[in-house]
Amino acid sequence: MDSCDTELTEALVNLLKPVATNYQAQMTAIMSSQTALEEKIDKLTEDLEQARQFACPPDVNVYLKKLQTARDRVVLVNHTLVAIRDRLTRLHHTAHQKFGALKASNEAAAQQLAQQQAETGVTAATSTTTPAPTQQEQEQETKEKDTPNEEAKQDGEGDAKPAEE
Repeated sequence: MDSCDTELTEALVNLLKPVATNYQAQMTAIMSSQTALEEKIDKLTEDLEQARQFACPPDVNVYLKKLQTARDRVVLVNHTLVAIRDRLTRLHHTAHQKFGALKASNEAAAQQLAQQQAETGVTAATSTTTPAPTQQEQEQETKEKDTPNEEAKQDGEGDAKPAEE
């Protein structure tokens, strides 16, 4: 059995030796890259420390003040818009109330007028008012007045006067 155990051991060692060698090489590469990264981080930290000592940080207070001013303006405009909306709502409500009152008043006046017309016997259809003559009718009347009377022409009077109306 000893020979079987040694052969099995040698076979396992031969099988695992390339895996262990590959693993060892990868571990070495990882460790060297970690060391290089650590050196770069240290160098960057030193550079940043030097830059911080020599350079003054940007003054952000000016920008913060500008932002606060813009914010205040936006808040002010918002409050103004809310006040305008409230005023418009109140105006709309008041106009609606007055329109309703005016409509009711007009209806009452129309009923009162209709009642008065019924009592006096005057209706809108039998109104005694005549419409004003149109421009064409006025021109026709003017022409008739300016032209001599047809009867006067037939009587032989050349200087006939217009017919009296």
